Amino acid sequence: MSRLLARSTMLLAIFAWLLVSLRHPDLLSDRNTFLKSLVGPDLLAVLGIMVTIALGSAANIHFELNKLEERAKSKGSFPKARRALHRSAYSLILLFVAAVVLLVVKGDLSASQSAQQSLVNGGALLIVLFNALVLFDITRMAFVMGPQLGTRADDSTGTTGTSPSDTH
Repeated sequence: MSRLLARSTMLLAIFAWLLVSLRHPDLLSDRNTFLKSLVGPDLLAVLGIMVTIALGSAANIHFELNKLEERAKSKGSFPKARRALHRSAYSLILLFVAAVVLLVVKGDLSASQSAQQSLVNGGALLIVLFNALVLFDITRMAFVMGPQLGTRADDSTGTTGTSPSDTH
């Protein structure tokens, strides 16, 4: 997904969230039973899984970039990729904390405050959307990397692209 498409998706989602929250708050309030149950402990469970997968993948990509730099004998070969990876990882952590804050705020709302519930529930959905976009981007980055430089890091025989299981 291109950066423009991801940003456009987020901007459109934010616009829709504000429009619905201000014009038809009941759609995103706790009258929506799905959102009422999702924006609670279930939200932290979903985000916890997404953040765990994304951070694990980001760490793996970071290690692979290190291996590529070692093989190419050139430190700092991938500054844009590393910056994007760091930004993604830290934004996921920050938004997880924001989700906890949203849940604390939601705990203080009464049933009659549908506009405020709508804003909180919509904010939680935006956090899930952002997490999904970051997870997609990290996954895309992992698949784009693929086999690099025609060799494998664990290949000490000097051959390229073969493993012991390929010879049997």
